[in-house]
Amino acid sequence: MSEQSLLQRLKERKLVQWAVAYLAGAWVLVEATAHVVGLFQWPIVVTEVVTILAFFGFFVVLVIAWYHGEQGRQWVSGPELLIIALLLLISGGVLSMLGDGEDALEAPATPAFVPAESEKPAIAVLPFDNFSPNPDDAYFADGIHDEILSKLSGISSLRVTSRSSVEQYREGRPPIPQIAATLDVEYVLEGSARIAGGTVRMIVQLIQGQTDEHLWAGEFDREYSVENLIDIQSGIAQEVTSQLAVRITPEEEDRIEALPTESLDAYEAYL
Repeated sequence: MSEQSLLQRLKERKLVQWAVAYLAGAWVLVEATAHVVGLFQWPIVVTEVVTILAFFGFFVVLVIAWYHGEQGRQWVSGPELLIIALLLLISGGVLSMLGDGEDALEAPATPAFVPAESEKPAIAVLPFDNFSPNPDDAYFADGIHDEILSKLSGISSLRVTSRSSVEQYREGRPPIPQIAATLDVEYVLEGSARIAGGTVRMIVQLIQGQTDEHLWAGEFDREYSVENLIDIQSGIAQEVTSQLAVRITPEEEDRIEALPTESLDAYEAYL
């Protein structure tokens, strides 16, 4: 078929006019759909489906125009049906893939609020100093340190340095900025614990690692009971998350506040 003959057939079938008219109509349809989706807060997939259908519909219109644009040729031919069927199959496949993608996005594999590991605030909880008058009560400070470390580690929005890494700073601690740099953390939590005469006293400090600036300090004096110990520990964990502006989920909060036992003897044995 010569170039002149092809151009003549395009003119006869008004293929360009069909294409321009369809593109104008499709553009209006997509814009109107986007407006309605935004107005009624429908899923964005509605706009995507309309756009995909409009895209493949363009080629369907070209096929129809080629076979039916010329006067006197209004029958449906085999090639025409085959081409339209293939275009519909392709568009259906694309829509199916789009649906699978939407399902994958909606699947709650990981909570949406959990930041990437590199974006989580990093904190190191240093071993607690033992200020109890009885040396045999040193286990208490160690146990409280482990408990607070465990509660903070259970918060998904925080990155907490392991116990083995902070154990080196039990004695002879260097300056806080040096500790923070060595452990690659932004914040350091240090504290002390004391039990005597049926009372417990804890002092904790949250420090900005690079500047050595105190962000928060708390003193807790309570009667020595399991309920009070858990209350102090959960209060420290929640205050840390508040100061670091990280989110704590209801499930994590329940775990932090959970009372493991009502027996003080059992809890001391656990510590």
